[in-house]
Amino acid sequence: MRKWIRWWGIAVFILIVLFVFGIWYLLADQIIANNIETTGEYIVGAKVEVGKADLTIIPLGVTLNNLQVANPNSPMQNLIEVDNIRFHLDGKYLFERKVIIKDMVIDGLKFNTERKKSGEIKGVKPLTVKRAIDDFIIPLLDLSKLKTFIEQEELQTVNGLRAVTQDIKRVEKEWQASYRMMPNIDDMREYRNRASVIIADIKKNKISGLIAHSRGIKRLKEEIDRDIKDLKINQKAMSIDIDSLKTKKNRALEFVEKDIAKLRKKYTPDIRGFKNFSKYIFKNDILLQIDEGLLWYNKLEPLFNYISKKLKDDYYGSEPILFDGIDVQFSEHDPQPSFFIELAKLSFKQATGNLSGEIKNFTTQQNISGLSTSIKLDGYNLDFAESVNISGLVDHVNESEINDNLTVSVKKQKINKTEYQIIKDWKLNIHNGSVDKIFNINIHNGNIISKIRFQYIGTSINSSYLGEVNSIIISTIDSVLTKISDFYVNINISGTPSNYIITIKSDIDNIVDKAVRKIVQDEANKVRNIITQIINNKKEVLIKDIETKIEQLTLEILKVDDILDEAKKILKVLP
Repeated sequence: MRKWIRWWGIAVFILIVLFVFGIWYLLADQIIANNIETTGEYIVGAKVEVGKADLTIIPLGVTLNNLQVANPNSPMQNLIEVDNIRFHLDGKYLFERKVIIKDMVIDGLKFNTERKKSGEIKGVKPLTVKRAIDDFIIPLLDLSKLKTFIEQEELQTVNGLRAVTQDIKRVEKEWQASYRMMPNIDDMREYRNRASVIIADIKKNKISGLIAHSRGIKRLKEEIDRDIKDLKINQKAMSIDIDSLKTKKNRALEFVEKDIAKLRKKYTPDIRGFKNFSKYIFKNDILLQIDEGLLWYNKLEPLFNYISKKLKDDYYGSEPILFDGIDVQFSEHDPQPSFFIELAKLSFKQATGNLSGEIKNFTTQQNISGLSTSIKLDGYNLDFAESVNISGLVDHVNESEINDNLTVSVKKQKINKTEYQIIKDWKLNIHNGSVDKIFNINIHNGNIISKIRFQYIGTSINSSYLGEVNSIIISTIDSVLTKISDFYVNINISGTPSNYIITIKSDIDNIVDKAVRKIVQDEANKVRNIITQIINNKKEVLIKDIETKIEQLTLEILKVDDILDEAKKILKVLP
């Protein structure tokens, strides 16, 4: 009887399966660790390292130890470091190549820890955080230096009047060249002598004299007429030059008020900066944190925008289904995302205190899960604060109604001595006391509507200024700041995550503004008067020189008039 079952073949098959499974089991830990590191580095842009990964079969689960995620902007620090991550997988979805985690525990989560080796990845550019702009200018109260600065300024009035002076020199050279070609008073004397001879002869011999000198009289008249015409042409050209010079002078004087206004705007002590003084205190501490946070949001937010594309009937994928090698997913009876964490419990254990929290329904395919991701974290009686409460929601279930929000409340956070750089050479220190911080960050369909409030209580404030000028302003501000112990700071954020506007307001603004307003206004009046006086003095010197030279040119025209008058008189006496 033929054997229908070849037991040796089954045994060989079982041995092969066990061998393959054994090899896979031995290598699975490293495969898992490598996949986590590769995926994490792609998202973060810096080294992601797993110290150890353990796979358990019954129950099916994974344990990760000593996970480190480097900071791309500071490669010798970790963004986060986790002592231990444990989770169990729902095995029935593995055959569909889906990772469904029912529960996860994250222990020993730490921030900004030091690294032994750089976490930089070659060829990957770090996130670029914009720097706050130092546009605050302390009002200039050193009037002696003001005069020096104005002397170095380009003024349209001065430039225009100096241009007129250069034009006068050009006109003088042109007129000198014309004089050499133009009839002069000596020519008129020669005409007068010729005319006298003719007239004397005619008086003696009237008829014969007229006949004898008819040609000479005609020639003399033609020469005089030609010279008169030449003189008139030159006189007209000279008059045009004079009018042009006067017009240019008047045009230059039109810029006097504009120059005064420009310099007043630039050099007049301005209290506008003090009306928003808190902006310059907190700009780097607050603005850069917000900037960096929104840069990370812009980097990570697209991960939550995965939406399956329906290609034909109930087929889903990302390419036309007729393409070779397409990975087509058919409609499912129980649709599940490719990666889903139902519940992750977090525990923070540091020298600063203990916090705990949870993340629910985490996935980048919320359109499939139908569930938004929620975050909650609480800590009480901490070393650095009385309490911390964090709650957040990432809702991308509906593509047309996307909501991301984060609320953070920190009560009575202790203030260590903190230094703020207002401008170069001027630093402010806040120490002692505590601060309550409330963050309400909301991004709805790509638009930010967010508010942040800091309430400082029982603080001590002082500043140090190493500059050489404006001691009046600095000492005045110092005197009022040292008296402040309680104050608030409000921050509003609007716009979009990639193009947003931040405004900072504080009751410090009004206190400082009132303290310096009278000083600044008194000095502003002095500066305005000095600016007006300096420009008027410059103008008067140039105007006096120009008018003197124009007057001299006008006298030259009068000399031409004398020559013309002489020519006309000679014509009159000729028969």
